Amino acid sequence: MALVVTMAGQAYGARLTTTDDGSDVWSPEGSEYVAAGSVANTDLLRTSLNHREHRIVGRARYEALTKNTSHEVRLNTQLKTNQGKVYDVIVMVDPNGEGERLLLFRRWRDNPIECDHAVGTAAWSDEKISFSVPRACLGSPRWVKYRAVARSYKEETGLFLDMANHSGPTKNPWSARVRRD
Repeated sequence: MALVVTMAGQAYGARLTTTDDGSDVWSPEGSEYVAAGSVANTDLLRTSLNHREHRIVGRARYEALTKNTSHEVRLNTQLKTNQGKVYDVIVMVDPNGEGERLLLFRRWRDNPIECDHAVGTAAWSDEKISFSVPRACLGSPRWVKYRAVARSYKEETGLFLDMANHSGPTKNPWSARVRRD
């Protein structure tokens, strides 16, 4: 795993980019996880988080983001702020390429947070899923940490997971702080 931190001008904040080992997808079987190699719509290659003046932007680059191969495609990202709050940002992608939906939650709550202008997108030809959330919806944090998991589901073969920046099937560690100030 390589770690790249770039500091842009004050108007843009900081950006953290990390690479992910390829072919490190896992599938749960009972109480165990089985290595599945590289699976379309799941195998992450790189993730990044950009902490801008008014928005937090996350991006995930996949080995293969392919329409019509999964019944469910998701990028689940947790953001932890300097206030100690944890938010779940879930980008649900239509597997036929007909749209995306972003859900924002406070950890352990059932109801989504209403957040105008929060968006999730899939760029199929670029193999990327991304999100953009206004900082105000997250309490305007000074810094955030993140961790992410790509998830896909096929009725024939089951659930597949790839933890960003982590080669195992267990919960991945938090990233370094991505500062705004």
